[in-house]
Amino acid sequence: MATCLELGNTAYPERYQGNQLKPLRGKSLVPVFKGERMEQNRELYWEHFGHQAMRQGKWKIISKAPQFDWELFDLEKDPTELNEIGAENPEILEEMIQDYADWAEDVGVRY
Repeated sequence: MATCLELGNTAYPERYQGNQLKPLRGKSLVPVFKGERMEQNRELYWEHFGHQAMRQGKWKIISKAPQFDWELFDLEKDPTELNEIGAENPEILEEMIQDYADWAEDVGVRY
């Protein structure tokens, strides 16, 4: 959305059909289109039909509906996500799960 708004030279509305909107999240990709580099190692969150994921630097967690068991991967060592390493890194896994839960609550993810 941030990319579309920048390309359209417009701003994200504060209200829509009388309803207050949450502030826009996300960053425009226009700098990348111009050959500039984007901020590295920022957090990315997503949810689609109950499937959930988060990326933070080299780490990625995923949870597939309907089980909702979280898995952790080190994308630098395992870019194809073949070796789940949550048991060896429980602190990282738990911190990322909490970060995801906070994000999901903030943006209104519904399962």
